[in-house]
Amino acid sequence: MKKWLPWLIVVTVMLFASAGVANAEKATVTPRLILDGVELYPSAPPTLIEKTTMVPIRIITESLGYDVDFNNSNKEIKVTDGKKTIVMTLNQQTAYIDGQAKEMYKPATLAKDVNSALVPLRFVGEALGVNVSWDNVSKAVFMYSPVVVEPVPDPDQGNEQVLPEPDSGQTPDDGSSQASVGKVNEVFHDTDSIYIMYNGSVTPKTMVLSNPSRFVVDLPYMDFDERFSPALPVDPLVGKAGELSIEGGSNIQKVRYSLFSKQPSTIRFVLDLNENADYEVVNDTMFGALHIKLKQNDQQEQPQQPQQKPQYTVVLDAGHGGSDSGAVSIAKQLEKNINLAIVLKTQAILAKDSRIKLILTRQGDTFPTLKDRSDLANQSKADIFISVHSNSNDSAAINGTETYYTREDSAALANVMHPLFVKATGLKDNGVRTKNLHVTRETKMPAVLLEVGYLSNKADNSVLWGEAFQERVAQGIAAGIKQYLNL
Repeated sequence: MKKWLPWLIVVTVMLFASAGVANAEKATVTPRLILDGVELYPSAPPTLIEKTTMVPIRIITESLGYDVDFNNSNKEIKVTDGKKTIVMTLNQQTAYIDGQAKEMYKPATLAKDVNSALVPLRFVGEALGVNVSWDNVSKAVFMYSPVVVEPVPDPDQGNEQVLPEPDSGQTPDDGSSQASVGKVNEVFHDTDSIYIMYNGSVTPKTMVLSNPSRFVVDLPYMDFDERFSPALPVDPLVGKAGELSIEGGSNIQKVRYSLFSKQPSTIRFVLDLNENADYEVVNDTMFGALHIKLKQNDQQEQPQQPQQKPQYTVVLDAGHGGSDSGAVSIAKQLEKNINLAIVLKTQAILAKDSRIKLILTRQGDTFPTLKDRSDLANQSKADIFISVHSNSNDSAAINGTETYYTREDSAALANVMHPLFVKATGLKDNGVRTKNLHVTRETKMPAVLLEVGYLSNKADNSVLWGEAFQERVAQGIAAGIKQYLNL
């Protein structure tokens, strides 16, 4: 027996060692960071410190349009977007949000081997108004930027004659008084539909996001009813939040919901989808029911593809021009120039395909009116109309890529174009949106307006003017056009 004892000891040590390696490998799983559908790749990975998830503050805040400054002498981290200022000090648990002291769950610390500050994920959510959720299947932290409740700026910069929208009956929250807040009572699933039952008055705001596929519905001036069904567990990370699991063959995987904003009180519903789908939203105000219906793939296939023909006419419209500069970037560059540069690059790509006849509303620094642009498209009996713009907002924090359409017969074009377009820009995915714009309303063929990025945002503007970026966007637009035309 004695001669087997050393071998037994060796085998036992090896088993414990291998178990330790396995546990170590399991413990070193690095969470992914996904902000508004775009995965972030920080220089320092997120890490777990005494059950607190610590994340690199710079890549998250800069992606949201904040400036980050680190003062090495006093170890102070300052994050600001011109309206909100957050000050943290390494190894100190007290932070200051607009001068108000706030205790952090763990003090900010430097990542090992990398000069990058890590802060508690929960603090990021509370300080920046970011909605945070953990998906255990993909081992990913999903973050969604604060809801924007002010109207989206007109892409045509004052030249657009926008029809008035119906009065929602709600009073804007100017800080002096709180508008009346309705209550959401229930959310339930039926086939490929989601029903949201409520009391009060609501005007839903919707977004379609890709990578992963999601349909987002924001309900401003709404809160959860105390008897909300299904049960509403209070998530210690994000407050009021829960989810509705969907089983069976539905395109909807699950529905996540949370109190997304407190000023004004806003509930966000996120439908996690297997794949992007066309949708219809019906707000029955009499019965207090919001019906979200996702259309089946076989319902989409027919309108997505125009009738096959030997040659298609495509109108490319570079927004603004001539005396109309469009938006002016934070570096004083003119929107009209980047719009034309991208359109000309798209023209060069598509000109090689004899199956496409190209018409440009302008080829230089001229200014056709909005009516000139839509008339040209209609008179040429174009198959599709693509207008290229770059956005701007009074808030420097607003950023990202958007696709707009007006008429229902343009929805399929928008949903085909947007995933390729937003992937080409690499910027935040603001989804497919509907808006009453002249060039997408008065044209008689499927028409979309593409907003490349925000000239008013430091991060967006820093890449918009690069030749390689513009070429990549042109490739994305060309690919979307060809895919829609089944070429």
